Amino acid sequence: CQFSGNKAGLSGGAVSCSKGRLYISGTEQSPTVFEENSVETSGRTTRGGALLLAYASSVEVEYTNFKGNYGIATGNYGTEGGAVAFSETSYGSFEHVSFVGTKEAGKNAVRNGAHVSMDNTSNPAQSTTFKNCSFTKGQASNVAGAIHIREYSNISLENCSFANNTTSNFGGAVHINNKNAQANFTNCTFSENSTKV
Repeated sequence: CQFSGNKAGLSGGAVSCSKGRLYISGTEQSPTVFEENSVETSGRTTRGGALLLAYASSVEVEYTNFKGNYGIATGNYGTEGGAVAFSETSYGSFEHVSFVGTKEAGKNAVRNGAHVSMDNTSNPAQSTTFKNCSFTKGQASNVAGAIHIREYSNISLENCSFANNTTSNFGGAVHINNKNAQANFTNCTFSENSTKV
């Protein structure tokens, strides 16, 4: 499957899932692709340039490429999760998934979490897992060049790589922004991620 150039006004540029279960799968030879999907609005925070999971939703994703998904929100607002955003105790699993941003003008105009934003407002039943995933060339205007983790979010990453992600403030690759948030890394690599601080 391919989702390209889709646009939403507030959340989930290509797909939005609320109180549901979602399965996204390709193959090693023919991965599913989410490319240059976006959320764009003014006066409100936008979430999930390609995909939004909300209200206790779950997702399983394998052999999928997210390329150049982004969000634009004007004024003092911004986008949470240029490719994928989780909220309200949603969770998921990702295996053999690549997240590639762009640094072209206007693309990945994301405030927090250039690739993924985790924002669960209460203790989730399960953690979100990433296995054999890559996060490259994400660009955030505030924090987290790749993944933003806050509130009660809980994620585990195994055999994942982070390269050439940038942000203006904190967390060139990952930013954890709450004492209740948790991230576990196993056999992950970080290279040439940066902040401007």
